[in-house]
Amino acid sequence: QVLGPSLWPPTPRPLACTRAMIGSQFVGSGAGSVLAFASYLGTSSALDHVLEPQQANCAGLITAASVNFWMQRQVFAPGAAFGVIFRRYCVAEAAIVLSQHGLFLSLLPFKRRCAEWWGVEEESPSVLAFLRTASQASVFVLLSFPLRRYWVFRGFPASSAGVAGSATVGRSGPVT
Repeated sequence: QVLGPSLWPPTPRPLACTRAMIGSQFVGSGAGSVLAFASYLGTSSALDHVLEPQQANCAGLITAASVNFWMQRQVFAPGAAFGVIFRRYCVAEAAIVLSQHGLFLSLLPFKRRCAEWWGVEEESPSVLAFLRTASQASVFVLLSFPLRRYWVFRGFPASSAGVAGSATVGRSGPVT
């Protein structure tokens, strides 16, 4: 069988391309979240010495939200104008931050149990760090990534960071 112009050069199947794009966005978004998480944990931990854990946690979440806006914009919509996505990001980030803080507050009663399990003092910084990590990781998988991917940055050509040679797909089709 002779290959016609519509079959050559071969192109990746749309589903495989979409899976690769979403996978690379998950990795890129995760990497951005790790950097934001480092700013969150660093800020919260530093402020634990002068504020109550709840207040330190809020300050850390605000710092992380600022860092994360820039990082997620680089993954999902690197060329988008600031104002276009800022309003949706603020609404989404408010839901994300409230969820993370709420989960952290609901885990605080388990601080003693975690300390006993690890054999450390209840006031050990590692106990609060663990509770913050658990709340952040849970919210990323269940809320942060899906909300950013499918609402905040919808309609923007996606970044193909981390997927060598793959095309990305936006509303108008493939973008190279």
